[in-house]
Amino acid sequence: MSIAARRVLIILAGVLLALPLLVIAGGILLLQSESTERWAEARIGDAIEREVEVEGIDFQFGWPPAINVERIRIGNPEWAKTPHLIDATDLHARIEIPPLLKQRIVIPYFSARSATAGLEQDGERATWRFGEGEQEPSPFLIKRVNVEDGTILYRNASDNTALEVAVKGSLGEGGELNVTAAGKFKGESAKGTARVPSLQPTPDTPIEIEAKVAIGRTNITAEGNF
Repeated sequence: MSIAARRVLIILAGVLLALPLLVIAGGILLLQSESTERWAEARIGDAIEREVEVEGIDFQFGWPPAINVERIRIGNPEWAKTPHLIDATDLHARIEIPPLLKQRIVIPYFSARSATAGLEQDGERATWRFGEGEQEPSPFLIKRVNVEDGTILYRNASDNTALEVAVKGSLGEGGELNVTAAGKFKGESAKGTARVPSLQPTPDTPIEIEAKVAIGRTNITAEGNF
């Protein structure tokens, strides 16, 4: 075989090898476009019947691959006093690939630089409920969560409760969550602090906690597993 023919074959082989990479790269660029952000807003919004804003989607190669989002906001229903159920910035999540084949989303690590959650109840209504009746088991599993600066605004109109809770730290094995709360609990002034080590981000695991709470003239100290 001549040198020229060999060069043609090498070039052809290089092009064939590069095509899948170009397709992947093109797909990544498309996913990172503004049109994808609007598509995500529409799909999520339709699914939960809320207003959704997504800004700055960015994908990272690696194993497991990662996704970054500059900001995501999910609106609350009109009856709520807080405008957003979630308003979070600088989100980062790694996603395991094999569980996707079984229609499950496993996130070994999730972080947010700042996040504010508006959780409100009024009778049977709650801002975190999106539908009626029983729900299917969640397809999501988050193994570790880190929040640099978190705030939870909790209101319950039925029992005159309004608390602002500051949350910092991480959930998961080896993590520690520090919580400070202040406001009203059933009409009485309330404040408290808590340290929660190794809290797993799943609802079926016990919670170890050290807490000091003052409600009106009553002081409560708690330590143990719940």
